[in-house]
Amino acid sequence: MTTDGDTLRGRAGDLLRALETAGTRLDREVATAARSAVGLAQERLDLGVDLTVVALVGGTGSGKSSLFNRVSGLPLAEVGPERPTTSQVSACVWGEGAAALLDWLDVPRERRTDRVSALDADDEEDLRGLVLLDLPDYDSIAREHKDVVDRVLPHADLVVWVVDPQKYADHALHAGYLDAGGSRATVVLNQIDTVAPEAAERLVEDVRRLVAPHGLTDVLAVSAVTGQGMEELRTALGTAVRTRSVAARAVAETLHGAARLLGEALPADAMWSLDAAAEDFLDQAADLVGLDERAASAGTGADDGARASGDADLPAAAVEPLRDRWLARVAAPLAPRWRGAVEEAVASPGDLARRLSSAVSGTRIADGRGGAARARVVALTLGVLALLAVVAFVVLAVVDQPLGIPVGVGAVVLVAVALVAAWWWRRCEKHATLARADEFRSRARERLRTALDETLVSPAREQLDEHHTTRELALAGLDAELVRATPDATPTPTAASSTAAV
Repeated sequence: MTTDGDTLRGRAGDLLRALETAGTRLDREVATAARSAVGLAQERLDLGVDLTVVALVGGTGSGKSSLFNRVSGLPLAEVGPERPTTSQVSACVWGEGAAALLDWLDVPRERRTDRVSALDADDEEDLRGLVLLDLPDYDSIAREHKDVVDRVLPHADLVVWVVDPQKYADHALHAGYLDAGGSRATVVLNQIDTVAPEAAERLVEDVRRLVAPHGLTDVLAVSAVTGQGMEELRTALGTAVRTRSVAARAVAETLHGAARLLGEALPADAMWSLDAAAEDFLDQAADLVGLDERAASAGTGADDGARASGDADLPAAAVEPLRDRWLARVAAPLAPRWRGAVEEAVASPGDLARRLSSAVSGTRIADGRGGAARARVVALTLGVLALLAVVAFVVLAVVDQPLGIPVGVGAVVLVAVALVAAWWWRRCEKHATLARADEFRSRARERLRTALDETLVSPAREQLDEHHTTRELALAGLDAELVRATPDATPTPTAASSTAAV
């Protein structure tokens, strides 16, 4: 079964991983405060937060120690007139793992008792995890007794105020303690067996009336001597055991505060996807390097796969505005230190200029004009034949040979065919030029895409991914109960589907 301690340790671990992932990209004050809070929470977790501390507090003669013995079922605390005056706390523990907590509460080892035994373990299972403390009398004339009470009470999950029929209206109790106890307190009217049955109910109502202004409603009438009301008291203790401890609440609040602090320092609107932005900037980079002009030049280039014209590198100043626009687009929502990390991660203007220039100038394409060359040979051959036919016709016509007319007709046909071949050749040449330009443009664009990805996109994406990881880990430290209690003060969790507009 997962305990509060397990859950809170997981949250503390998430917050530490968030701090480690962020590193120096977080504001120093935020990181220091969050790390300090997590450290304090871990120290308290080491003491254990799955134990329920119940403090029995009462004045002199209230029968508090007798009640302590009755609940534990063991004669642990000395009672009666012979009871020594002591400022020490006694503890009875149902379960294991309380040693560090009792050390922290300064309970002497000789005054600690492990309640659960093999003989009655099942009978006491409902109280497993209970640490029952018997505190000194709060109204003792010895100042150190009251100091012990004041030191221990803030760490109690439940304070059981033990009063007796004679001193239940004690001013010191009402003025000094009950207001501070609040909902974590229960009032037990002990020694009810000393009151006549017909007066007991009126007495309980009077006690309830006195404590109601302090926000208390539970008043149990019990007798440590006869056992009256002990079942109800055990039920109240069992309920406290099943409720989140004060320590767990305190740790949860500490971690929740650290998570809020980190969440507020990590904007929720940081971009999730850079795909659309990358495509847009690819178009801008293509315009910057004059890709269309270079593609046109490549289309008319020589048949040796030579690079397109215009191989000179772009100047850094020419690409700096492109880099600045990229940073403004992808890093604007981030906190200053994280923005700076993105700026350091992407390529410098000089490196970016060299990569973009190299992407285009290093693009090579195979000669795709074979069809146009063949069409040119055919057209030239037919042209030569047509020319020879015309010459033959003229010569035969001059010498008045009968073959002149057939040769003339052939010449006309050859000229027509030659003209068609010439038109075909020009068409093939144009098609080849366009095809070469398109191929160059496509290959150069992919090389530009790679260059942009390696210089701008991937470095920024890595920083943003770590930003999102840090924020998700930070928000994992939020406490659900506290989120419901203060929704307006809690950073809104984000998801990958909540992609910022790009």
